[in-house]
Amino acid sequence: MPKLDEASLRREPFSEGYAVELADGQRWVLPAVKMRFFPVKDDDGTFVLGAKPWFADQFEEELDMLFEVQHATFGQVWQARLRIASHLLQCNYNVTDRDVGHLLAYVPGDPTSEARWSKIREAILGRDPDAPDEDDADPKAPVTPSGSDSPSGVTESTAS
Repeated sequence: MPKLDEASLRREPFSEGYAVELADGQRWVLPAVKMRFFPVKDDDGTFVLGAKPWFADQFEEELDMLFEVQHATFGQVWQARLRIASHLLQCNYNVTDRDVGHLLAYVPGDPTSEARWSKIREAILGRDPDAPDEDDADPKAPVTPSGSDSPSGVTESTAS
């Protein structure tokens, strides 16, 4: 397969987001997802601020699988990840389905592939894939496409 030129394949308008190295070794920008905020009860029964990515009601079932709201098999979780990542990639780039298949390839057990998909997963969930681990530092707040900061104190939720 000939090498793709990331810059020349950008769509207009191009949405800023998270640059993630894909299977071809180049950094491609997945658009920052909008976050949806809502009340959710915590373990004590108190309402707190919950959040999860929002795609204008697209991918509700897939997001529920990724946030473990709904029981899902390994295959269903991967199908959800692939559908959302493919959608985001094609929002910003004029790439064919075959290109998407090449760029988002996953090889179980391969450290490079595992690390790449860990970053893609973070971007899908509205988190900066290059942010330090929560154990190392404070996590960054999710970013909306407009670039404004999200409310502080947001907790990820498994309910909406």
